[in-house]
Amino acid sequence: MILEILPELQGNLDTLNKIYVRAPATGDQVPLSAFATWTSDPVRPLSISHQGQFPATTISFNLGQGVALGQATEAVQNAMNDLGAPATLNSSFQGTAQAFQQSLGTVPLLILAGAGRGSI
Repeated sequence: MILEILPELQGNLDTLNKIYVRAPATGDQVPLSAFATWTSDPVRPLSISHQGQFPATTISFNLGQGVALGQATEAVQNAMNDLGAPATLNSSFQGTAQAFQQSLGTVPLLILAGAGRGSI
């Protein structure tokens, strides 16, 4: 996130406590400090991960209590759409979320296979 503030507020970490963002679930204004932390420690050397020849980043998430994996992956996909990500940006799920997404692709085949067998 890149922000621009008045010069007299620059250099004061307390300014970050005055930034609010809209919560997607409720539409309420929530302080950025409710889900982000910051420090004045010096910046460490950065590394850029790659997948093949392309720069890549990993964004991890944990499920909230009572939230199904399908709801979480749908929310992530909706957020990507809402952000207006360019067509050149490729994204994919990994780990358990990837397995879940792949299993969704086989559900129609399982239903067809089950329907064709009849009952005994």
